[in-house]
Amino acid sequence: MFVDVTPVTNAQYAAFLATTGYSPTDDYNFLRDWNGSHTPPQGWDNKPVTWVDLLDARAYCAAAGKRLPHDWEFQFFAQNGTAGKLYPWGDTWDAANVPPPTTGTVRPPPPDVGSVPAGDTPSGIKDTVGLIWQWTDEFEDIHTRAGLVRGGSTYAVTSTGVWHGLW
Repeated sequence: MFVDVTPVTNAQYAAFLATTGYSPTDDYNFLRDWNGSHTPPQGWDNKPVTWVDLLDARAYCAAAGKRLPHDWEFQFFAQNGTAGKLYPWGDTWDAANVPPPTTGTVRPPPPDVGSVPAGDTPSGIKDTVGLIWQWTDEFEDIHTRAGLVRGGSTYAVTSTGVWHGLW
């Protein structure tokens, strides 16, 4: 079993677009942080690509001769293989091993991939906790079909105590 060491970067995804001419069937929020361009903003090359849906992620993998990991495979690598740790670094939560959380109404750019080496697995896999939500392959059984994400995000949802919904 093989897995990439880091999440896909903006530079890698831009190269995929340039090579394949890929265009999503639904581009409403496609690469939203790129502001309608097919190249990432300046300084974003080593940041993880965001605003891709499951089909976009699958297209990238297919072009690279890869596939999305199954949910259990992602979990296996993130928990340090057969050691079965709760986190890549061990069994105790340590906020120093993940990117610092952000809050507020404006979401800042994510940190670069590999920017928190203390959170790496012993085998060197980076960013399995706390950087971005990462697609795994679709789960399907006779009752359910769903895209599954793993990893987490630097954005921490907070509540102001004000209800903004509709009744």
